[in-house]
Amino acid sequence: MNSPFSSETSVEVPLERAPLVKVLVQLRFPTIAKIDSIDAVAAFQEQLEARYPILRPEHQVPLVPVGAVMPPVQVFGTIWRMSNTDSTWVVVLARDFVAMETTAYASRADFVERWAEVLRALPAANLAPAVYDRLGIRYIDRLAEEEMVNDLAVLVRPELLGITNVALPSGSSMVANVTQTQFQIDGLEMKASWGIIPARTVILPGIDAVDTRSWILDVDVYREQQVTFDTTSIVDLTATAAGRAYEFFRWSVTPEFLRRHGGEA
Repeated sequence: MNSPFSSETSVEVPLERAPLVKVLVQLRFPTIAKIDSIDAVAAFQEQLEARYPILRPEHQVPLVPVGAVMPPVQVFGTIWRMSNTDSTWVVVLARDFVAMETTAYASRADFVERWAEVLRALPAANLAPAVYDRLGIRYIDRLAEEEMVNDLAVLVRPELLGITNVALPSGSSMVANVTQTQFQIDGLEMKASWGIIPARTVILPGIDAVDTRSWILDVDVYREQQVTFDTTSIVDLTATAAGRAYEFFRWSVTPEFLRRHGGEA
């Protein structure tokens, strides 16, 4: 691929050992206060409990600065987490967003279809917003093996290596170097981050740190615009955004990267 935005390929190459840490999609909308109620969310749960039978509520509370006097506890709302039995798939519903995340991503088609089921559950439960404000999908890849990090020159395109590709004295290593770039393409925003992060560093809440330095590729594609809620158009936009994220990933890595992860270039 000559460009990360060329749309030269939209066909996925299945990777037997995919380096994906997590995939997330989120729809943000104006506050729907009744989502705090267990009675209101029960109908939403009924729509999805075949796939996500475990429901756990969490309460949002304000953060208190270090050294500040603790104020009376103020509950800002309930976050409802529905998951499968091993928590590899999670649906999250709150008064101003609905989201889905997975650590067991199989394919774009499967992910988008599962997301469509979540979206259809909102109107079925009488919880659909009139409009939404933001739709975003995020893919986080990580190479955690030292051998992979040492071989970045043959796994990643030179455009992404930058100073990472500089030869170092024997016995030395680069501890950290992360680049972030933002693009606008076809009405979508894309924020891409990549580079080496230190050992025992959290790259995103909910993603465990590892004991060695690692290389990450974090691609977030989104649109911030008030739009009428319509399941079909949201699903179509999600598929488009996911395709853009995948094109950037495919452009970023080499055929050797694909082969080492069990795919064919």
